[in-house]
Amino acid sequence: PPPPPAPPRPANVPPHQQPQQQQRRAPGPWEAAGGGSGARSQPVKAHRMPIAWPPASGSHADANARHRQYMEDETLCLPDLAGGPVGALGEVAFYAVYDGHGGRTAVEYVRAQLHRNICAELRAARGADVPGALSRAVLRADAALRPAGAYTAGTTAAMVLLAQRPGPVPGAAAGTTIFAANVGDSITLLVPRDSALPVVRLSEEHGGKNAQESARIKAAGGTMAYGRVGGSLAVTRALGDHALKADPSGRGLTAEPYVSERLLDPSTDLCLLIGSDGLWESLTDEQIGQIARQALAEGGRGAAAAAQEAARRVVVAAMERGSRDNVSAVCVRLEPQ
Repeated sequence: PPPPPAPPRPANVPPHQQPQQQQRRAPGPWEAAGGGSGARSQPVKAHRMPIAWPPASGSHADANARHRQYMEDETLCLPDLAGGPVGALGEVAFYAVYDGHGGRTAVEYVRAQLHRNICAELRAARGADVPGALSRAVLRADAALRPAGAYTAGTTAAMVLLAQRPGPVPGAAAGTTIFAANVGDSITLLVPRDSALPVVRLSEEHGGKNAQESARIKAAGGTMAYGRVGGSLAVTRALGDHALKADPSGRGLTAEPYVSERLLDPSTDLCLLIGSDGLWESLTDEQIGQIARQALAEGGRGAAAAAQEAARRVVVAAMERGSRDNVSAVCVRLEPQ
């Protein structure tokens, strides 16, 4: 009998310059990790176009002086974290938002030191087991905060590590991989180019509203009262807060990060938006994504200036719509190479 006909060739994905014509993307090669301490996703082999490197980024932070007399947020953008390739990871960039509480002791230390811990852990592992390296780096920073005096001071963290793999790597994928880690209620969003597609949350919110987190605290022997650990702390994971961690009511309070990983697709992925919880006091994920999308679509600015404008607009929008907290954001633009 004659051989069966060849399967049809897949249609080309339209260029990113025409988002209104783009096809809906199938689930990414990394599914978002779900639940639990340090939960991670499972990779599959794939190949995608890497993003333009280094990625353009910008940040904006505001104390929101109408409601707060002090600023406890910090942001950080490091387009070349390690000063060169790190093993199989290739080039590495790092971005973060830190939201302190109880003073600036913890947030200042974490902003100055955490990325150094991460770089050291990545180099020691030669770029392997990135989720494990992120977790070890965060826990090292948390342990160092005890002798530094962070007993009633603490901080949340939302971090993004972008790895630009130059080509096929055994057991990995060519292209640009995002590793998103968070401790507490600071969040990272992946904003698609097509407004018809949903904004993807790459973080897990660690607070009293998260039933799994509340149950975890209680199972560890801690207490939850009024949605707070020990009746006082609104987040269930944080760096610092060592007085509460040493108290029986604070059992289960940890700095163990949630880590997810995903292979980026710059033909459909527009930007990353990292923010402190002040953004979400008055905005939804979709509203944040739409504000960022509109800012990046406007002409007349360079890539970095457009990213900074996107960060500024979401911060301003959150305050105008009623946020009463410090508000900070980092925008990382994802353009095809």
